[in-house]
Order: sequence, then structure tokens, then C-alpha cells
Amino acid sequence: MNRLYSARRLRNQIAMALSLAATLFGLGWLVLILGALLWQGFSGLSFAVFTEMTPPPGSAGGLLNPIAGSLILTVLAVVIGTPIGILAGTYMAEYGRYDRLTTVVRFINDILLSAPSIVVGLFIYEVMVAPMGHFSGLAGAVALAVIVIPVVVRTTEDMLLLVANPLREAATPACCSLSRASAAKPRRCFLRRSTTSSGASISTLRWRACRWSSSSSPSRPTPTGKSSPGPAR
Repeated sequence: MNRLYSARRLRNQIAMALSLAATLFGLGWLVLILGALLWQGFSGLSFAVFTEMTPPPGSAGGLLNPIAGSLILTVLAVVIGTPIGILAGTYMAEYGRYDRLTTVVRFINDILLSAPSIVVGLFIYEVMVAPMGHFSGLAGAVALAVIVIPVVVRTTEDMLLLVANPLREAATPACCSLSRASAAKPRRCFLRRSTTSSGASISTLRWRACRWSSSSSPSRPTPTGKSSPGPAR
């Protein structure tokens, strides 16, 4: 038994040593590459890199126009893609969770999430650049927006689905709006404090008109205990 244990322990030590050597070998080359990159990169940085335009080959200059262009493209892509993604994700999570359209949109969104950026660029090139006859910064922004939209859709849907269904159900009788219930903020939906003529502070019910689309509004009680008819439709 001790001989078998010793053999297994020896094999384990050999395997651990080989694994550690392979790890150190890979990390060593990575450290060398990053060190050379940082050494050469920092030595070439100067104030002119951020303030001068890109020069012709063989001349001195900077990278001002690529930096400005990248910032402009990023801002335009976020402005175009973020509202569309948030609206689509909110619909899929809150209003059409079990609709067939949601299933189709989610399937297409998953395909776009895994689509290579070069494919998106070629698509925008054929749709926008080729008909225009010249390159355009707007086409680049649209290509980035197509890449941004699936990420925003998935993130928005996942975040809204994190709201527990009991919280939604508890917020509905309190006449909370769907947006407030989804944001996990059902507080102050029906309670408020008021002061009577004698100065005593009491808690009274503030009845909000709930908008029900599936059924007619029944009569609702008032703070005095009497019932009043619901709003006419």
C-alpha cells in the first residue's frame, strides 16, 4: 500500500513540475513581448503624438486625426445603437416575453453577437459605401452600432429579468407603474403622510388610478371608506 502511494505521489510531483515549467515558459515569453512593447512604445511617446496630424511616410507627425476619428465614431455608434438596444431589450423582457416575435429577435440577436466584425464591415460596405461611391465616417459609425446593438439588447434583457416576479406581483396591487416595478422601486406607491386639523400626523392611503387594459376598472374605495365608481372608459 505504501509503495502504491509513493508511486502515485511521485507521478503527481512529476506532473506538477512539468505543468509549472510549461506555465513559466509561456509566461516568460509573454513578459518579454510586453516588456519590449512598453519599452519601445513609451520611448516613442511625445506631446506631438497627440497634437499633430498623421504625416506622409518618412516624415515626423502625430496621431491626432485617428484619435479624433475614433472618438467621433465611438460616440456616434453609442448614440445610434444604445437607444435601439435598450428599447428592444425592454420589450423582450417586459412586454413580449412569450411572444413569437421575441423568440425570433432573440435568435437573430444571438447570431449577431457571434458574428465577426469583418462580416459586419463588409455588409455595411455593400449597403452604404458602395452606393455612395466613397468612404464615410457615418458608415463606420453604423457598422459599430450594428456591433453594439446585440450587446445592449442582451445586457438590458438580462438585467430586467433579474427583477424577481414576486416583486412585480407585489408592486401591481399598489398601483405602481411597470417601469417603477421593473426598477425595483415600488416604495411610496400608495402611502403618504398628512396632517389633520388638530395637528396629529396620520398615515392615509393615496389611491392611484391603475391603468388596466384587460378589464374594466371596478369601483374603488376612498380613504373615508365609501366606494366611488371607477373612471369611465
